[in-house]
Amino acid sequence: IEDTTIFNENVKPADRQKNKFTFLSPARMGLQKGTDKIWQALTLCNTDFEVLQVKWFDDRTEEENELSKRWIENKPSQVTFIPTMKRQELAEYFSLVDGVIGQVSGLQGSVERQALLCKKPLIHFSESKYKFYDDNGEIEKPFLLKSNEPSDIARAIDTIVDSEKIRQETAENGFNFIQKISNSLTIAKEWD
Repeated sequence: IEDTTIFNENVKPADRQKNKFTFLSPARMGLQKGTDKIWQALTLCNTDFEVLQVKWFDDRTEEENELSKRWIENKPSQVTFIPTMKRQELAEYFSLVDGVIGQVSGLQGSVERQALLCKKPLIHFSESKYKFYDDNGEIEKPFLLKSNEPSDIARAIDTIVDSEKIRQETAENGFNFIQKISNSLTIAKEWD
């Protein structure tokens, strides 16, 4: 469940200048989130865009610290680091950007649900083994990515940048999906 009083399509955008198509990548950087695949994909993209990457990374082990340092020092040219922020500010960034790059590890987390509630086109890979259901049966997932291969991620990013129609369809389908799986009334009913 997500707080729809914070995450919704009517949030005032963050006070930040945008000069080109802009993605937000708010997930923690780490192998568990697929940062390695996303960053490799960014080098394969053909379109012009910026990625606002929250400077937040796994640091539980020395190996994770070293990997994070390498990512920070060798970031793709499209990446601009931004600091971690409060939830309300995150919603304002969702409102500001043109699209969101979520995790591509196969799982869905909070930032993906929050982006969909803000009606943003989302680049996200969800493993087919993870299914969602309602009273009518299985709910089809609306995500463009059917694999988390860097070449597929790059194609999805370029498609979102290039096609307003695909952006709108992706945002609308994602919003409808999240209403089915994270609707607070439905979840409260399940808990009851």
